[in-house]
This record gives sequence, structure tokens and C-alpha cells, in this order.
Amino acid sequence: MNADMTWKIGDVVYTTETPVRNRIDYYVYESTSTITVDNSVSDSFTCNVAFNEPTDIVYDFIATNAPDFSASCSVEGEFVVVF
Repeated sequence: MNADMTWKIGDVVYTTETPVRNRIDYYVYESTSTITVDNSVSDSFTCNVAFNEPTDIVYDFIATNAPDFSASCSVEGEFVVVF
């Protein structure tokens, strides 16, 4: 199953994505979401994470429902200058 990540400023959705998952252990996957905005956006962002239904199930005895899970975090923008 993949992570669905929604970036918001307040109640306004800025972007939504389902990033690529990378296996870091036999039972553990990692997904990373990054957004890029111009320097006129000075607000803090909230990233809400939930999971969709798995799509790569091979056996009938494995559950195919999406887990009842969500989490969020808030971050301020990070400015990077490239020369």
C-alpha cells in the first residue's frame, strides 16, 4: 500500500501526491514527499498522511482494505539558494 500525502496551508490544499515507496527493511517501506514553492509563500505547511488500499496483493488471505491511519506534521519553508 502506498502513502497518500496532502500538503495544505490552513484548509487550502496546496498539492497531493502518492510518492514512490522504497523498501528499507523486509517489512518496512519509506516514502518521502517534497514540495517546492517560490519565496513569496511564507506560510507554514501541514502534511497529512494516510494510506490507500494495497494493489499488489497476490494471496486471497491477505487483507485488501486501507488501514484506519492518518498522521500530520507542520513545517515551515526552508530557503535554499543555488549559485
